[in-house]
Amino acid sequence: MNRALLDLQLLDSAIQNATREKSRLDDGTPARATLGELETQLAQTREEAATVAATRAKAEGDLEAAETKIERQKKRVMTVSSAHEISALERDIEGLSRMRGELDETILIAMDEGETLAAKVAKEEKQVEVARAKAEQIEAEFKAQTELLDKRVAGKKAERPPVIAKLSNEDKTRYSEGYKRHGGVAVAHVEGGSCSACGAEILPFTLREAKTAEFPTCEGCGRLLWVE
Repeated sequence: MNRALLDLQLLDSAIQNATREKSRLDDGTPARATLGELETQLAQTREEAATVAATRAKAEGDLEAAETKIERQKKRVMTVSSAHEISALERDIEGLSRMRGELDETILIAMDEGETLAAKVAKEEKQVEVARAKAEQIEAEFKAQTELLDKRVAGKKAERPPVIAKLSNEDKTRYSEGYKRHGGVAVAHVEGGSCSACGAEILPFTLREAKTAEFPTCEGCGRLLWVE
């Protein structure tokens, strides 16, 4: 059998292996998805923190306004003589005082929630930072490995034409048919007394015959069989 058939198979197998290896590479998609989820969570937490901060700011403004009004109403009490007006002003002051207490409580709650959310934001920012670094590292490794494998494939493909030139038309036909029939492995070789493709034992008689046959085949799988 023409040795070039085995050489062509070795080249094509190397191309297949590199292509399969490339298809199994992690391109960073899962890491980017995780990063996206973390960024979404961080955005939500920041929004919650902003809402709490706005609530606190409003309460503080309302509290300041209430305290100002209380002081103003207290001064008015000192200037009016009508019992009815005094009673009305005192009720107003009492209501404003209750409001002040509620606003104080709102502010304290907002401060507590704000501190909790600030810590949560800081934690999630760190998680995003770590996730982004991981995604970028995976993508960089994917790019480097892809370039290496593409270069390997290109090199093997460049070696094919000189090898194919050594094949007869019959060699090419047998190889093409076997390549399609046997999942890309048209030619096997003897390895430890067995077929390298299917593992079937090659009998001594078959080995002797294969050395002189034009197109010897493995009795187990039917592939072309190269024998030294």
